[in-house]
Amino acid sequence: MSLIERPDGWVSQVVKSLTNAELAGESGTESRSALTEQLQSEKNKIEDSRDRLAKLKKEANPAKQPKIDQLETRFKRQQELIAKIQKQIDTLPPEKQIAISELDLSDDVLENTITEAYLRTLSRKPTESELNRVRQHLDESPSLRAGLRDLIWALINTKEFIVNR
Repeated sequence: MSLIERPDGWVSQVVKSLTNAELAGESGTESRSALTEQLQSEKNKIEDSRDRLAKLKKEANPAKQPKIDQLETRFKRQQELIAKIQKQIDTLPPEKQIAISELDLSDDVLENTITEAYLRTLSRKPTESELNRVRQHLDESPSLRAGLRDLIWALINTKEFIVNR
């Protein structure tokens, strides 16, 4: 899911091109995404440190005490960094959601966006019924970003995508 929502991904590019970036809160979204990725990376590192530390302590080898001390220091720094990143995320303004109904998008622009999603994932244009279903879903979505993310996610999970890729 993080690949679909990354700041430089297709969904973000389309949202930026179809909306006013300031109105859509894009800079906050990019910061939030980058910080969230960094937070997850640090959490993974801390788990690795915790596992190595537990393994070294279990060995109970006095010669490895300097390594244990080093890992404990690293572990504390990682915990501090995680707290700092989480605080930064918590202080970001909430992401603004813009429903498609609030945007002044022509049917052609919306159809081209849907068609591009199909071409990018399934290497074909959508049928008329698929276009209608996606339009309906996008209209009902809380935001353009959420609707496009759902569309890409749905297309990636089709048998057609799985079999042809």
